[in-house]
Amino acid sequence: MRFFRLQNVALALSLLAVVVFLTTAVAPVAHAQSNISGDIVGTVTDASGAALPGAQVSATSNTKGQTKTAVTDRVGDYRIPLLSPGRYKVSATAPGFETTTVEVTVSAGTITPLAVKLTVGKASTTVEVSGGAVQIMHVDDAQISTSFDLQQIQDLPNPGGDLTFVAQTAPGAVMNTQGGYGNFSTNGLPATSNTFTVNGGYEGDPYLNVNNSGATNLLLGNNDVESVTVTTNSYDAAFGGLGGAQVNETSRSGGNVWHGNLLHQWNGRAMNANSYFNKQFGSGRNFDNANQWAAAIGGPLKKDKIFGFIDTEGIRVLIPERGIVAAPSALYQKAILAGAGTPDDDPKYAPYGNLADNGLASENALYSAMFAYYNNAKGHDLGQLDPLGRSRRVDLQRPAHQLRAGMADQRPRRLQPRQRRPPLHSLQGGSRPAAHAAQLPELRLLGLEPSALL
Repeated sequence: MRFFRLQNVALALSLLAVVVFLTTAVAPVAHAQSNISGDIVGTVTDASGAALPGAQVSATSNTKGQTKTAVTDRVGDYRIPLLSPGRYKVSATAPGFETTTVEVTVSAGTITPLAVKLTVGKASTTVEVSGGAVQIMHVDDAQISTSFDLQQIQDLPNPGGDLTFVAQTAPGAVMNTQGGYGNFSTNGLPATSNTFTVNGGYEGDPYLNVNNSGATNLLLGNNDVESVTVTTNSYDAAFGGLGGAQVNETSRSGGNVWHGNLLHQWNGRAMNANSYFNKQFGSGRNFDNANQWAAAIGGPLKKDKIFGFIDTEGIRVLIPERGIVAAPSALYQKAILAGAGTPDDDPKYAPYGNLADNGLASENALYSAMFAYYNNAKGHDLGQLDPLGRSRRVDLQRPAHQLRAGMADQRPRRLQPRQRRPPLHSLQGGSRPAAHAAQLPELRLLGLEPSALL
């Protein structure tokens, strides 16, 4: 019985040894994958095309001077993984051969293939080969991706500074010119199927999964982007989540040379033609004022070791609204601010219309400042007094878009009654004053610019 147990144990150990041997000798070597870095993969051969095992291959960053090395295996293959996006000088050398240097561009989340051919000669001789352009077709994987470098990103006109705008120029992307969510769709998939990442972290609306965010519905930060890779389909497990475009962006960083930029863009009504509807009604161009700015600087804090970079950008858009603005009249202001028992403190307005009668005289300064916003607003003096007080309103007889900012409407208008709740009153004395007692004359101002009230 014990013999059979020992035999089973020996058989199990033998099978385990065979599995370990096959795993180490036959299985391919696993390499780290990342969607915020890239790899350089290739083969080193001699002039006849024979593989050169043991050749040393190094990749040096053009901006930071950092170097990573690899050694070719028995069939001449090499792989330099986890490289930050950017330009690299790749040098390959072997005993008895000249050193060959090639410059290539590495993009995030992609593999850059590079085959290097060495020629017989002295090791001190270096041969530089021009090339290294971004590969259009990937032969190492089935991904369809488009990469954009810093120069392409900054040369692309981008009103609003949306850092995802460049993805709309990738093959298969269709800009959204209608309603709905998202700025663009890819290969027929909805815009809510796209994934936006910056340095590997998700960057987008967490509720609708689109890239519009903030008050302007734009993801500001375009000046801070170093490179963008848009992968549209057949991507590997490094990308996850949704089936649309994977928009992978990498931030800029400092290097061994100080560099930076400063930009400002302005747009206003002086740069735009009048609209069709304004022309039909004889109105001028609408007021608008858009300012967009960005500034960045980066450089070495310690050469080849520590780098610094800072970026700031913003956008400010002023688009006034048009319509009727009601402002308190001079009589109304006087009644509110009058001292208790003074001639201006009319008993028919007390006790609910006056601050002093309610023990709130300390708030006179606050109310005076609030009234000053109305009194000093542009177009205040052009307003017209509503003789019927707050129980009626002015009803314009033409579309609202015909009102001009800062100007009162001069067209005939008719008055329509409007139901209104009576103002609050005090229950002291056991009587309730008539509702019309607090309906003071009120100044109706037309077309005030909201910016003038701020």
